[in-house]
Amino acid sequence: MARDDVADDGPPAKKARPTSVEDVVVERAGQGAAAMKSGRGALTLEEIAGDKLTQLAIKHWSEAARQQEQPPAFSPQLVEQIYRQELGGGQTRPPLLRRIMLLEVSQYLEGYLWPNFDPVTSSDGHVMSMLIMVNEKFRETVPPWTAFHTHKDVFPAFFQRVLALRTPAARAQLAQHESTAYLLFMINAFQSLEDEMVRAQVLKLVSLPLWHGLSHGRLQLELAAQPALAKRWKALLKKEAKAAAAAAAKKQQQQPAGDQDAAAATAQPKELPRAEAAFLPGMLQEFLHCLRTADAKLTGQSPPAAAVTAAAAADPAADADDEDDEDAAADGSAAAADAAANGHQQPATAAGGQQQRQQRRKPGRVGKRLLVHLERFVEFLIDLLSQLPTRRFVHAVVEDQQLLVKVGVLWWQQTCMF
Repeated sequence: MARDDVADDGPPAKKARPTSVEDVVVERAGQGAAAMKSGRGALTLEEIAGDKLTQLAIKHWSEAARQQEQPPAFSPQLVEQIYRQELGGGQTRPPLLRRIMLLEVSQYLEGYLWPNFDPVTSSDGHVMSMLIMVNEKFRETVPPWTAFHTHKDVFPAFFQRVLALRTPAARAQLAQHESTAYLLFMINAFQSLEDEMVRAQVLKLVSLPLWHGLSHGRLQLELAAQPALAKRWKALLKKEAKAAAAAAAKKQQQQPAGDQDAAAATAQPKELPRAEAAFLPGMLQEFLHCLRTADAKLTGQSPPAAAVTAAAAADPAADADDEDDEDAAADGSAAAADAAANGHQQPATAAGGQQQRQQRRKPGRVGKRLLVHLERFVEFLIDLLSQLPTRRFVHAVVEDQQLLVKVGVLWWQQTCMF
């Protein structure tokens, strides 16, 4: 006779996702100090009800607030404040998972970020906040793109803003955990090819214009082996030339009459920026820079200059090897601030701080966040090379970049050393 308290062999029932703050219940009453410090413990109902994010949600983007006769006006400053204080924007340390979970429960993305997104005026912090919230939906196995289907016509412009974060100026402002969040969003996007809205945008990153990143010799070999693609390539070049000429003419018309003659004498059609074509080669180069940084830390050498971002150069804590070093650097900064407030002088200069960081660096240690970023990129590359819709043009670019050869050289150096 079967016992009533024994579960069947079938798969367990999927747990229903909470749709409001009131639906969240605590599963375990007690949480250890480590869980509370790491921000990964379960959220209690009292914590949610008394949290400042809950109060902001009730006031600005809750269902009741949106149904008022005069809904609260959108505040870009509030988005920036939440991004900086709760989502780790501009900080060396990643955000607490509990804070992201709380924002997801309050429907921050579908209730505030996406309805008020403007492709022209929205800040990079607004865009990054949306990426982080989409990643959280994937982590919770919640349909991530449902909110975006309410304004499908805006999604292409949103994706262009996402690609704009790959420009050198914007990328230099991202911390390590922000770059990893960006990479995770791309992984999730390429794993959502079944969604027509998403598929139309991400496949542009791995289509024929990607071969603009090939060397001249490899491009000629590929086109000679595939005559049909050679015809498409010529048509693509003509189309891009016409678009560049039209853009130059439009820009000339917008100039004052006195400047048009001088501009016309020197104006020449220029190639349009190929954000889609430069995306994957740029990601490959960033991966190699991160890999060289990890190799330098294993050998106790200084990281390559190309791998040092502006944020790391501005904040000593960003150059720490792991979370413990970052906490120590933060404590040192706080101590320095207290000493300055009390009138004490700090003899250490920028050069002295750099020497101290060089002495503190120990061979054989690589930061956990850097390792996570490298692992995520390997996952991203595996996805691109294993899916039929994405691998056709990506394979040639990866081979032309000699990615496996460069990674193999670093592995060989480590093998010979140890």
